[in-house]
Amino acid sequence: MTYYIKYTNIMLAFLLLCLGSEAIAQPNWSVNPPEYQYTMTMTGVGLFSCEETIDENDLVAAFVNGECRGVQSFGTDINGRKFAYLIVYDNLASGNEVTFKLYDASEDMVEETVFSAVFEENSSFGNSETPYEFNTAYNLVDLFITNDTIYENAQQGDLVTEVFAINEIGDTLSLGIGFENDMLGLDNDYFTASNNTLILDVDVDYPEKDSYQIHLNIASLATNCNVTGDFTITVFNTNVPPIGLAEPVVSIPENEPVGTLISTLIALDDSPNDNHTFELTGSLENWPDQEAFDIVGAELQSLMSFDYETKDEYTIQVKITDNIGNSYVETMSINILDVIEFDDLKASNLITPNEDGFNDYFELPNVSLFENYRLMIYNDNGNEVFSVEQSYDNSWNGLNNNGKELPSGTYYFLLRDRDDTRNSFVGDLHLYRENKF
Repeated sequence: MTYYIKYTNIMLAFLLLCLGSEAIAQPNWSVNPPEYQYTMTMTGVGLFSCEETIDENDLVAAFVNGECRGVQSFGTDINGRKFAYLIVYDNLASGNEVTFKLYDASEDMVEETVFSAVFEENSSFGNSETPYEFNTAYNLVDLFITNDTIYENAQQGDLVTEVFAINEIGDTLSLGIGFENDMLGLDNDYFTASNNTLILDVDVDYPEKDSYQIHLNIASLATNCNVTGDFTITVFNTNVPPIGLAEPVVSIPENEPVGTLISTLIALDDSPNDNHTFELTGSLENWPDQEAFDIVGAELQSLMSFDYETKDEYTIQVKITDNIGNSYVETMSINILDVIEFDDLKASNLITPNEDGFNDYFELPNVSLFENYRLMIYNDNGNEVFSVEQSYDNSWNGLNNNGKELPSGTYYFLLRDRDDTRNSFVGDLHLYRENKF
C-alpha cells in the first residue's frame, strides 16, 4: 500500500507538470511513462528565435507522430543559464523521429523547433557544458563578403562588396548589415551600409591608406538571430602610367584673342578613376613653339593671336602625370585654321581660257572656306550670266549658264554667304579670248 501511494504521488506530480498550474496557462501536454518501454535523455536550453530563455516557466515538449512523449520546464539554473532535463519515451528502441515544441510562458505562445532528433534507447543528447539547443529558428553561423579589394582611385559612392549570412543548415541569406564599432572595426566610418551592400563613404587616397579594417554584423529581423565578422578591405594598386592624350591634334582659328581656350586635355589611362596633371615640358631651344601656349589646370590656352598665312601648325610637348607620379610625354600638334578675311579676297581677276595652264579659271584662294557661299557673275550691263548656288570649285572658265562661251570683256562677281548676306565680296574680272571681242 505504501509503495502504491508513493508511486501515485510521483505520477500526480509529473502530470501536474505536463498539465500546468493555475498561475501559468500552460499547454495541455502530458505523458504516462509506464506506457513506454524505452527512454532517452536530453539536456538542453531553449531558444526563441536564437534568444536563450531565462524563464523557468517556459517548457519544452517532445513528440513522436504528434503524440507527447516528454515535457519539462527550464527550471534548472547553472551559472545563470536555464536548463531542461528532458526524458523522452517510446516503445520502439530506435528509429522514430522526435520533434519538439517550446512554450513561451510570457507570451503564452507555442512554437515548433527547427530541428528534430532520432530516438535511440538509453542515448543522451547534450550536457551542461554543451547543451542541446531547442531553437525555433536557424542560428546564423557565419557571414562573408563577395569582394575584399578596391582600386586605389575608388571614389565615394562606389559599391565595394555585397555581404551575406550563412545559417547552420548552409543557407545563404541576404540580410541588412550594420557595424560593430570596436577595435576590429577601426575603419567602419569610411563606409556606409545599404541593405546588404557596403558603399564607400570617402574617396580612396592611395598610397596614404592601403587597407581598411571593418567589423560587420548581420541580424535577421524575422528571427532575431545575428552573427558578426571582421574583414580587411585591401586597396588594389594596379595603377599603370598614362599612355597619351585623347586628342593629340587640335586646332584654333586664326585671329582669336590671347587666352583663348584651345583644348581641355584628357589623358588616356587604363587605371580607373585616376587623376592627372599636365604641363609643358622640354626646352624652348628644342620646342620653340611652346612660347605661344600655356596650360592652366587641364586647359591648353593661347598666349598669342595666330596668323594662318604666317604659320599654320605648331608643335609642343605635354607631360602627363598621374596621382602616384607615373608620367608620359605626348607630342601635340596645334593646327591654325584659315578664316575668311573680308578686307581682301585676293581672287584672280584675269581669265584667259586657252588651256595653256595659266589663268584658265576664276580661282578663289582657300575656296573650301566658301562652301556655303553663292557665286554670281554679271556682264557690264548688270545681267547675270553665270551662277553656282554653293560649293564653288574654282572651275569657271568663261561659260554662261547654258554652257556657251562668253566674249572677252569686263565682268563682275558677287560672292555672298547664303545664311548671312552681310558677308559678301564684290569684284571685277577680265575675260580675254583671242578673236572674241
